[in-house]
Amino acid sequence: MWYYGCDKTTTSWQTWTSNTATTSTGPQIWYDWNGTSTACSSDTHYYTSDYSWDRWNPPENVLISSLPSRTLRETREREERSAYAVTVEQKVKAQRVAEQLLLENMTPDQREMYEKTKRFHVISSEGKRFEVDCNGRRYHNVNELNAEGKRIVEHCIYQRGGTPLGDNYLAQKLLLECDEKEFRRIANQTQLIG
Repeated sequence: MWYYGCDKTTTSWQTWTSNTATTSTGPQIWYDWNGTSTACSSDTHYYTSDYSWDRWNPPENVLISSLPSRTLRETREREERSAYAVTVEQKVKAQRVAEQLLLENMTPDQREMYEKTKRFHVISSEGKRFEVDCNGRRYHNVNELNAEGKRIVEHCIYQRGGTPLGDNYLAQKLLLECDEKEFRRIANQTQLIG
C-alpha cells in the first residue's frame, strides 16, 4: 500500500487537532496511529499491511505469554470449587427441606410406606389409586394401580426448573388428590397392562 503526501514532522493527532488548514486524508490517519510506515520520501509514503495486522492481532506466542500466572489460575480454580461446594450444599439443604415438607403432607400410612420403600400410594380426586415412586426419579414415576395393586398405566408429569425432588413428588401428590382430570390432561401416559 502507498499514500501520497508524507509529512514526517506532524502526527495525525496534531493534524486533526490543529487550527491550520492542513489535514491528512485517506489512510494516512490509520497508518500514523498504528505506526505502520516503513518508508517515506517527500511525495510517497510506503506501508506494510502485515504490521497493522500483527499489532491488532498479536501472534499466539504473545497471547500464551500473557496468560495469568499459575498462582492466579490456582486461585480462580479454588474459588470455583468453593462456589460449587456452596451450590452443592444449598441443593442438599433444599432437598432435605423439600423431603420434610413432603413428609408433613403425608398421611401416617403414606409416611410409613415411604420410609420403608421410598414409594407411597395416593387416592385421587376421582377415587383411583396411584403409586408415586420416590427413588430419585423426577418423571415416569407415577403409576396408576388396578384393584389388585398392579401397575396398569405409567404417567410422566413433573415440575420444570430443577426443583428439589421432594417438591416434585409433593406437587404430583397434590394434583392427583385435588384434580385427577387435570393430572391426566397434562401427563404423558404409557399403558402397561391392557
